[in-house]
Amino acid sequence: MSISTKIPHSPLIRHSSTPFLKPTKIPSLSSPSHKFFFFKNITIQRISTKDPVFSATPSSSPAVSLQPLEELPPKLQEIIKLFQGVQEPKAKYEQLLFYGRNLKPLESQYKTSENKVQGCVSQVWVRAYLDDDKNVIFEADSDSVLTKGLAALLVQGLSGRPVEEIVRVSPDFVVLLGLQQSLTPSRNNGFLNMLKLMQKKALQLYVESEKADNSNVESSGKISVESSNAVLNGDGGNGRVESSETATNLKEELDDRSWQQGRN
Repeated sequence: MSISTKIPHSPLIRHSSTPFLKPTKIPSLSSPSHKFFFFKNITIQRISTKDPVFSATPSSSPAVSLQPLEELPPKLQEIIKLFQGVQEPKAKYEQLLFYGRNLKPLESQYKTSENKVQGCVSQVWVRAYLDDDKNVIFEADSDSVLTKGLAALLVQGLSGRPVEEIVRVSPDFVVLLGLQQSLTPSRNNGFLNMLKLMQKKALQLYVESEKADNSNVESSGKISVESSNAVLNGDGGNGRVESSETATNLKEELDDRSWQQGRN
Protein backbone atom coordinates (compact mmCIF):
# COMPACT_ATOMS: atom_id res chain seq x y z
CA MET A 1 0.00 0.00 0.00
CA SER A 2 2.81 2.35 0.73
CA ILE A 3 4.13 1.79 -2.74
CA SER A 4 0.80 2.80 -4.35
CA THR A 5 0.62 6.04 -2.35
CA LYS A 6 3.95 7.28 -3.73
CA ILE A 7 2.92 6.80 -7.35
CA PRO A 8 0.03 9.36 -7.33
CA HIS A 9 2.62 12.05 -6.53
CA SER A 10 3.70 11.95 -10.18
CA PRO A 11 2.09 15.43 -10.72
CA LEU A 12 5.30 16.79 -9.15
CA ILE A 13 7.05 15.90 -12.35
CA ARG A 14 4.44 17.84 -14.32
CA HIS A 15 4.76 20.73 -11.96
CA SER A 16 8.46 20.85 -12.64
CA SER A 17 7.75 20.96 -16.38
CA THR A 18 5.10 23.67 -16.20
CA PRO A 19 7.23 26.11 -14.22
CA PHE A 20 9.89 25.53 -16.84
CA LEU A 21 7.39 26.62 -19.50
CA LYS A 22 6.13 29.53 -17.41
CA PRO A 23 9.13 31.88 -17.70
CA THR A 24 7.16 33.98 -20.11
CA LYS A 25 8.39 36.85 -17.96
CA ILE A 26 11.82 36.51 -19.54
CA PRO A 27 10.61 37.78 -22.93
CA SER A 28 9.01 40.69 -21.09
CA LEU A 29 12.41 41.59 -19.63
CA SER A 30 13.90 41.71 -23.10
CA SER A 31 10.91 43.54 -24.49
CA PRO A 32 11.35 46.04 -27.38
CA SER A 33 11.20 48.93 -24.92
CA HIS A 34 14.25 47.61 -23.08
CA LYS A 35 16.20 47.23 -26.29
CA PHE A 36 15.24 50.77 -27.31
CA PHE A 37 16.89 52.18 -24.20
CA PHE A 38 20.03 50.18 -24.99
CA PHE A 39 20.36 51.76 -28.45
CA LYS A 40 19.57 55.19 -27.09
CA ASN A 41 22.67 55.06 -24.90
CA ILE A 42 24.91 54.74 -28.00
CA THR A 43 25.01 58.38 -29.03
CA ILE A 44 25.99 58.09 -32.69
CA GLN A 45 25.03 61.74 -33.12
CA ARG A 46 28.15 62.85 -31.28
CA ILE A 47 30.39 61.25 -33.90
CA SER A 48 28.47 62.79 -36.79
CA THR A 49 28.47 66.29 -35.32
CA LYS A 50 32.24 66.39 -34.92
CA ASP A 51 32.98 65.45 -38.52
CA PRO A 52 31.31 68.47 -40.17
CA VAL A 53 32.92 70.89 -37.72
CA PHE A 54 36.34 69.40 -38.42
CA SER A 55 36.02 69.37 -42.17
CA ALA A 56 34.45 72.82 -42.39
CA THR A 57 37.37 74.75 -40.91
CA PRO A 58 40.21 73.63 -43.21
CA SER A 59 38.14 74.02 -46.36
CA SER A 60 37.13 77.56 -45.49
CA SER A 61 40.53 78.86 -44.34
CA PRO A 62 42.63 78.43 -47.51
CA ALA A 63 39.99 80.12 -49.68
CA VAL A 64 39.92 83.31 -47.60
CA SER A 65 41.94 85.70 -49.82
CA LEU A 66 44.16 83.88 -52.28
CA GLN A 67 45.39 85.77 -55.31
CA PRO A 68 43.65 84.38 -58.43
CA LEU A 69 45.86 82.08 -60.47
CA GLU A 70 45.27 84.13 -63.63
CA GLU A 71 46.93 87.19 -62.03
CA LEU A 72 50.25 85.39 -61.56
CA PRO A 73 53.05 85.36 -64.18
CA PRO A 74 52.38 82.74 -66.90
CA LYS A 75 55.42 80.59 -66.10
CA LEU A 76 54.54 80.62 -62.41
CA GLN A 77 51.03 79.48 -63.31
CA GLU A 78 52.50 76.53 -65.22
CA ILE A 79 54.65 75.53 -62.24
CA ILE A 80 51.68 75.73 -59.88
CA LYS A 81 49.57 73.54 -62.18
CA LEU A 82 52.44 71.05 -62.38
CA PHE A 83 52.65 70.79 -58.58
CA GLN A 84 48.88 70.62 -58.23
CA GLY A 85 48.91 67.59 -60.52
CA VAL A 86 51.26 65.78 -58.13
CA GLN A 87 49.34 64.29 -55.20
CA GLU A 88 52.05 62.78 -53.00
CA PRO A 89 54.21 65.15 -50.91
CA LYS A 90 57.24 62.95 -51.58
CA ALA A 91 56.80 63.42 -55.34
CA LYS A 92 56.66 67.20 -54.88
CA TYR A 93 59.82 67.00 -52.81
CA GLU A 94 61.54 65.07 -55.63
CA GLN A 95 60.39 67.70 -58.13
CA LEU A 96 62.07 70.42 -56.05
CA LEU A 97 65.30 68.42 -55.99
CA PHE A 98 65.09 68.09 -59.77
CA TYR A 99 64.78 71.87 -60.10
CA GLY A 100 67.73 72.35 -57.77
CA ARG A 101 70.02 70.01 -59.69
CA ASN A 102 69.22 71.77 -62.97
CA LEU A 103 69.58 75.38 -61.82
CA LYS A 104 72.52 77.18 -63.38
CA PRO A 105 75.13 78.00 -60.69
CA LEU A 106 75.59 81.63 -59.73
CA GLU A 107 79.03 83.10 -60.35
CA SER A 108 81.02 83.58 -57.16
CA GLN A 109 81.34 87.34 -57.71
CA TYR A 110 77.59 87.68 -57.13
CA LYS A 111 77.56 85.74 -53.86
CA THR A 112 77.70 88.90 -51.81
CA SER A 113 76.04 89.96 -48.56
CA GLU A 114 73.78 92.28 -50.56
CA ASN A 115 72.47 89.33 -52.58
CA LYS A 116 72.19 86.95 -49.64
CA VAL A 117 68.71 85.96 -48.45
CA GLN A 118 68.26 86.45 -44.71
CA GLY A 119 66.28 84.03 -42.53
CA CYS A 120 67.07 80.87 -44.52
CA VAL A 121 68.27 77.57 -43.06
CA SER A 122 70.83 77.32 -45.88
CA GLN A 123 72.86 79.97 -47.65
CA VAL A 124 70.98 81.48 -50.60
CA TRP A 125 71.95 84.25 -52.99
CA VAL A 126 69.72 86.06 -55.48
CA ARG A 127 70.82 88.33 -58.31
CA ALA A 128 68.53 90.46 -60.49
CA TYR A 129 69.04 92.56 -63.62
CA LEU A 130 66.97 94.02 -66.46
CA ASP A 131 67.00 92.73 -70.02
CA ASP A 132 66.69 94.94 -73.11
CA ASP A 133 62.90 95.06 -72.72
CA LYS A 134 63.22 96.11 -69.07
CA ASN A 135 61.92 92.81 -67.81
CA VAL A 136 63.58 91.36 -64.72
CA ILE A 137 65.92 88.38 -65.01
CA PHE A 138 66.78 86.47 -61.83
CA GLU A 139 69.68 84.20 -60.98
CA ALA A 140 70.10 82.28 -57.73
CA ASP A 141 72.18 79.67 -55.97
CA SER A 142 72.35 77.82 -52.64
CA ASP A 143 74.56 75.34 -50.81
CA SER A 144 71.50 73.07 -50.32
CA VAL A 145 69.92 71.18 -53.23
CA LEU A 146 66.42 71.51 -51.76
CA THR A 147 66.76 75.25 -51.15
CA LYS A 148 68.28 75.57 -54.59
CA GLY A 149 65.15 73.89 -55.93
CA LEU A 150 62.94 76.45 -54.19
CA ALA A 151 65.07 79.25 -55.61
CA ALA A 152 64.87 77.67 -59.08
CA LEU A 153 61.09 77.59 -58.82
CA LEU A 154 61.03 81.35 -58.26
CA VAL A 155 63.71 82.05 -60.88
CA GLN A 156 61.77 80.17 -63.55
CA GLY A 157 58.40 81.52 -62.44
CA LEU A 158 59.32 85.20 -62.21
CA SER A 159 62.14 85.80 -64.73
CA GLY A 160 61.30 87.68 -67.91
CA ARG A 161 58.34 89.54 -66.40
CA PRO A 162 57.90 93.32 -65.82
CA VAL A 163 58.59 94.78 -62.40
CA GLU A 164 54.96 95.65 -61.66
CA GLU A 165 53.85 92.06 -62.24
CA ILE A 166 56.59 90.63 -60.01
CA VAL A 167 55.93 93.03 -57.14
CA ARG A 168 52.21 92.21 -57.18
CA VAL A 169 52.75 88.46 -56.67
CA SER A 170 51.23 87.59 -53.30
CA PRO A 171 53.16 85.21 -51.01
CA ASP A 172 49.90 83.28 -50.64
CA PHE A 173 50.63 81.52 -53.93
CA VAL A 174 52.64 79.04 -51.82
CA VAL A 175 49.28 77.61 -50.72
CA LEU A 176 48.42 76.92 -54.36
CA LEU A 177 51.67 74.98 -54.74
CA GLY A 178 50.66 72.70 -51.86
CA LEU A 179 54.18 72.49 -50.45
CA GLN A 180 53.19 72.76 -46.79
CA GLN A 181 53.54 69.02 -46.17
CA SER A 182 56.83 68.85 -48.08
CA LEU A 183 58.55 71.74 -46.27
CA THR A 184 59.39 72.45 -42.65
CA PRO A 185 58.20 75.82 -41.27
CA SER A 186 61.76 77.18 -41.43
CA ARG A 187 62.11 76.15 -45.09
CA ASN A 188 58.75 77.73 -45.85
CA ASN A 189 59.83 81.01 -44.22
CA GLY A 190 63.08 80.91 -46.18
CA PHE A 191 61.13 80.45 -49.39
CA LEU A 192 58.99 83.50 -48.64
CA ASN A 193 62.11 85.50 -47.77
CA MET A 194 63.52 84.63 -51.21
CA LEU A 195 60.37 85.99 -52.83
CA LYS A 196 60.53 89.12 -50.71
CA LEU A 197 64.16 89.83 -51.68
CA MET A 198 63.39 89.22 -55.37
CA GLN A 199 60.52 91.70 -55.25
CA LYS A 200 62.65 94.31 -53.47
CA LYS A 201 65.40 93.87 -56.05
CA ALA A 202 62.88 94.21 -58.87
CA LEU A 203 61.60 97.45 -57.35
CA GLN A 204 65.15 98.69 -56.93
CA LEU A 205 65.88 98.00 -60.61
CA TYR A 206 62.74 99.90 -61.57
CA VAL A 207 63.83 102.99 -59.65
CA GLU A 208 67.37 102.78 -61.04
CA SER A 209 66.08 102.47 -64.59
CA GLU A 210 63.67 105.34 -64.17
CA LYS A 211 66.29 107.58 -62.67
CA ALA A 212 68.72 106.81 -65.48
CA ASP A 213 66.06 107.67 -68.07
CA ASN A 214 64.89 110.92 -66.47
CA SER A 215 68.11 112.48 -65.27
CA ASN A 216 71.33 113.52 -66.93
CA VAL A 217 73.85 112.64 -64.23
CA GLU A 218 77.59 112.20 -64.55
CA SER A 219 77.97 109.04 -62.51
CA SER A 220 74.87 107.11 -63.55
CA GLY A 221 75.19 104.23 -61.11
CA LYS A 222 75.73 105.93 -57.79
CA ILE A 223 72.79 108.29 -57.58
CA SER A 224 70.36 105.79 -59.06
CA VAL A 225 71.24 103.24 -56.40
CA GLU A 226 70.81 105.89 -53.72
CA SER A 227 67.40 106.78 -55.10
CA SER A 228 66.26 103.17 -55.14
CA ASN A 229 67.42 102.64 -51.58
CA ALA A 230 65.58 105.80 -50.51
CA VAL A 231 62.32 104.51 -51.94
CA LEU A 232 62.80 101.06 -50.44
CA ASN A 233 63.53 102.57 -47.03
CA GLY A 234 60.48 104.84 -47.21
CA ASP A 235 62.67 107.94 -47.33
CA GLY A 236 61.55 110.88 -49.42
CA GLY A 237 65.13 111.41 -50.54
CA ASN A 238 65.98 114.56 -48.52
CA GLY A 239 65.42 116.72 -51.61
CA ARG A 240 68.12 114.84 -53.51
CA VAL A 241 66.00 111.99 -54.81
CA GLU A 242 62.72 112.27 -56.67
CA SER A 243 60.93 108.96 -56.61
CA SER A 244 58.13 108.38 -59.11
CA GLU A 245 54.54 107.74 -58.13
CA THR A 246 54.68 104.24 -59.61
CA ALA A 247 57.74 103.24 -57.62
CA THR A 248 56.25 104.61 -54.41
CA ASN A 249 52.96 102.81 -55.01
CA LEU A 250 54.76 99.53 -55.64
CA LYS A 251 56.72 100.02 -52.44
CA GLU A 252 53.49 100.67 -50.54
CA GLU A 253 51.99 97.48 -51.96
CA LEU A 254 54.86 95.46 -50.53
CA ASP A 255 54.52 97.16 -47.15
CA ASP A 256 50.71 96.89 -46.99
CA ARG A 257 50.85 93.13 -47.36
CA SER A 258 52.99 93.12 -44.20
CA TRP A 259 54.21 89.66 -45.17
CA GLN A 260 51.90 87.63 -43.02
CA GLN A 261 53.92 84.43 -43.39
CA GLY A 262 52.25 82.71 -40.48
CA ARG A 263 48.87 82.81 -42.21
CA ASN A 264 49.42 79.37 -44.01
